Amino acid sequence: MGVVTAISLLVIAIVLFGAVKKGWISDRALQVCADIAGIVALLAAVAVFIVPPATPPATPSNVEPTDTAVSITHFTFPSPSAVLPKPQQVRWEPVDGRAPGICVDGCTEFIPWAELEREIQVKLLPQVARVPVGSKVLVKELQGKQNWIVQIVDTDGKEIGHIWFGPDPANNWSFDGLVRVGYPGPPVAIWDVFQRYSDGSYRKIR
Repeated sequence: MGVVTAISLLVIAIVLFGAVKKGWISDRALQVCADIAGIVALLAAVAVFIVPPATPPATPSNVEPTDTAVSITHFTFPSPSAVLPKPQQVRWEPVDGRAPGICVDGCTEFIPWAELEREIQVKLLPQVARVPVGSKVLVKELQGKQNWIVQIVDTDGKEIGHIWFGPDPANNWSFDGLVRVGYPGPPVAIWDVFQRYSDGSYRKIR
């Protein structure tokens, strides 16, 4: 700023000197202009040396610079196969002294009877039209084999049906991993066929 002021004053002095030489202004007027120029120069010097130029604040060395770029968040959505329940194959497995319950998908998971009983009462029996409201399920022995059958009894305790996990009693007990509800016979009567899913639900197949 001081350099600019000095150059400006020099230009003004040259112009005034030329005007005097040409006789455009009087010596008195030149003296007045010189006094004004001196005052302006003095004020400019004061402004330069007393009021320092503004400098940007220093950034501390331990402070990371702020990134002004807009951050974009990417959302990852789970695949449908990770969310939807999967169909399962089940088998009733009270063998080799094992507690009653079902093996799931080759026994990669075992559902004990205490959990399975609640599951049947809440999620399976209400879907079977032939089972009266209030009926219950019990585990019974068969020909000396403990916990061999799953029996359905009505509110009077009378047997009204069985549940088979895995085999098909109407087809020479062939295994397909489904769940059947019906009357043990003879002859065997299948009322409904279900498939268990990984969320513990039962979906009717037929």
